[in-house]
Order: sequence, then structure tokens, then C-alpha cells
Amino acid sequence: MKRKTVLATSVAAIAAVTLLGGTLAWFTQEGEKTNFLATDQLNVQLKEPNYEDTLEEGKDTFEGVTPGDVVVKDPTFYLAENSINARVQYRVVVSFKPNDGNTFEEGENTLDKIVKFGNGEGENFDELKVDGKSVALKNKLGDDKYATDWTGLDVNNNRTFDDGDILTEGKEVPAFSNVKFEGAAMTNYYQQGKFTITVEYRAIQAEHTHAVDMDDENLVYEKEPAPDATNVDTQTGTDADATGAADGQN
Repeated sequence: MKRKTVLATSVAAIAAVTLLGGTLAWFTQEGEKTNFLATDQLNVQLKEPNYEDTLEEGKDTFEGVTPGDVVVKDPTFYLAENSINARVQYRVVVSFKPNDGNTFEEGENTLDKIVKFGNGEGENFDELKVDGKSVALKNKLGDDKYATDWTGLDVNNNRTFDDGDILTEGKEVPAFSNVKFEGAAMTNYYQQGKFTITVEYRAIQAEHTHAVDMDDENLVYEKEPAPDATNVDTQTGTDADATGAADGQN
């Protein structure tokens, strides 16, 4: 009787271990599969083919600007090979360094009255407008330094910026084509000085965005987006090589 009791107790104990501890002898398997997803790139480039053709060999400055001149200047956007499509905005910053002997007199015209941007061919000036607004130096950044508003790149050349204005591979789109120095506004203060014209730009991927997203305050246009913009490829840049020396006169 005692032997039967011990055997029954052992069987019960084994059953309890099986229930509490899981299986003792089942076929099992574990595994995993890893996938790799490569990201694309946004790579907007800027060149000035016609402006560069006007420079004297070995020089990076356009010489001899006088009041009333229209200077060919064509900051042109395009995509590097294998870049994703982009929407682009730009602004133009203009500064002036006067000759040491020149003094700005009260009442003289400032840069916003002198430097104008156009989209005519060659030296034929046609004032640049996008969405019905002139692309003009409206914002004072300091003494002798002004900037335009941020302006959408008019890819389709219809003087608007909307969802259809997408920069794609193979397209070359100038922001403007020439710069005019208003003769009547350009006084002796501007003689033998030097203008610097810088084109700044910011770009955003065209996929999953709209033209209005270019003005979204939550997007940060930096080479590495902020945490709240990590799902959007952005890019910023400048073209600071566009300078012009001025020999002004009344």
C-alpha cells in the first residue's frame, strides 16, 4: 500500500511540473528576418552660366557698374544626379561697401530704391514678379544691407508658385535673369564701392508636400532637420559668389 502511495505521489508531482513549467519534449523553433531600407537624397544645386560668361578671365567680380546699367545675372537651380524632386524657395540679400572716402548723406537713396531684379533676356529688363508681387528688397537687415522676401521658384515660368512648380532632374530654372541699377536713385555715395549679391535658398522634397508647406513654421530648413521635421527632407544653401563693383555717378 505504501509503495502504491509513493508511486501515485510521484506521478502527480511529474504532472504538476509539466503543467507549471511548460513542455518537457516538444519540437520548438525561433528565428528572425532583417530587411534594409536605404534612404534617398535631396540635392539642389545652383549655378550662373550667363553671369559667369560676363566675367573677365581670372576674375570673380563684375567690374564697371554705372547708374542705369542692367547686368546679366542668372542664379539657376537644378538637381544633382539621383536627387529626389524638390520645391525651392529663395531670397536675395544685397549689401554695399562704400569707398572709404564716401559718406552717406541724409535723404540719399538706400539699396531698396536702387537694386531691382528682372526676368528679361540679356539686358532687356522686365521686373520680376511672382504671385503678383515684385521680388524686391523690402527687408532692411542693417546699414547698406537689404533682403527680399522668401519667394517660391517659378519652375513653370507663369509668374506663380503653386503645387505644379516642382524642380525635377534635367530642368534648369533661373530665379531671375538680370539686375538693374536705377540710374536716378544711384548717387555719388555709390562711386567706387562694391555690391555683394547673395542668393540664399531652401528646398523641400516634392513628394508628400505642397507648395504651402514651404511656409510651414514647424519645418526647420537646416542640413539636419529638427526632431519635428525628421520625416521631411530639407536643404539650405547660398550662392555668395555674385558680386559687382560699382562706379557710380549722378
